[in-house]
Amino acid sequence: LRKVKNLFSQENTPWMINYRVSIGANKDSWIQDPKTGGGRIIGECSHFFDVFNFIVGSEPVSVNTTTCGNLQSNYLASDNFQTTLKYADGSVASLIYTSLGDPRAGKERLEISRGGKSAFLDDFTSLRFFGVRSQDIILKEQDKGHYAELLALGKDLHAGKYETKSAFSATDIAFMVDDQVKNRSK
Repeated sequence: LRKVKNLFSQENTPWMINYRVSIGANKDSWIQDPKTGGGRIIGECSHFFDVFNFIVGSEPVSVNTTTCGNLQSNYLASDNFQTTLKYADGSVASLIYTSLGDPRAGKERLEISRGGKSAFLDDFTSLRFFGVRSQDIILKEQDKGHYAELLALGKDLHAGKYETKSAFSATDIAFMVDDQVKNRSK
């Protein structure tokens, strides 16, 4: 994600970001329990909102969520929604979070476009560029950056320069989305 941000940073146009996460249906999972994991939106989607904020580099000015509603016993509204964030610079980031897809399509696909350039990140195993003179990245194993993130966090904490604004912002967005899903699925 840092590479994409760096390669696209010289553009002076808004970002257009689409993140599709296909999670599979499992309403009995621990992550569904608001007491254990906060529920899927708070426990997992806050990370996707953090990605949006990191790439765009600012706070959203609006958050709008649409849900399929509670479809059947195995398909929950909190597992099937789309959230669109609008940023002050005109950027738009959209999260499609669903349990309705086929697992063979992959769990995560992130598409980022800006200034005639595009990047597609598939399941954190491949990153392909279009309109950019950069080599695609193909990994033998999935790497979501957890280890690198923990190293960077430790380094920042040790140096006394850990900044919490982005983490709080992503969490606030997750709470807003959670409220919108609950209100729209009644």
